[in-house]
Amino acid sequence: MAARRDFKRPFGKKEKRRVFIVASEGRLSENGYFSQFNNVSWSIFVKVRTVKKNNKSAPHQVLKYMKKYLSENHLESNDKAWIVIDTDHWNEDEIQKIHEWAQSHENYGIAVSNPNFEYWLLLHFEEGNKMKNTTECSRRLKKHWPEYNKEIDPEKFKKEVVCKAVQRAKLRDTPRCSDWPRTIGKTTVYRLVEQILNS
Repeated sequence: MAARRDFKRPFGKKEKRRVFIVASEGRLSENGYFSQFNNVSWSIFVKVRTVKKNNKSAPHQVLKYMKKYLSENHLESNDKAWIVIDTDHWNEDEIQKIHEWAQSHENYGIAVSNPNFEYWLLLHFEEGNKMKNTTECSRRLKKHWPEYNKEIDPEKFKKEVVCKAVQRAKLRDTPRCSDWPRTIGKTTVYRLVEQILNS
């Protein structure tokens, strides 16, 4: 018997919604960013699960959480499970394990930002060229969004702005990386966002 899902589909809707399970390190930015897509279309449901507690997290903890969640909740053939992480604090062996997990099933995915998720946010406002480190990334994001404090303001992420970020990230991901971006100033979060927007 399939495990019960911990969300409800809307009443009066016969069609099934594609579900995206997104597990991430970040407690605020990632949660707020991906949750906003639930207001865009009835055809999708984005469920964000954040692992970070007491300011501590690691890719292997995110992977462990995702595996446990999927063992307890049924993933239908049209649904997707993605892990979203940064490269700024973690070694390649940890990220490699998540990449291998993502390769194990066509419905799984990994989205990595180098150096961090804020770089993906920055691409909504500029080209993101010549990035040096996390400090510079934060400084440049604050230049466009002075009040940024990890919480997401949906008004800053209209569909046309998100699509522009996808285009910018695609251009920077050329040639397309087969696993995760090793160079600072690249992100594969756009691959997840494209799936959501095209659902």
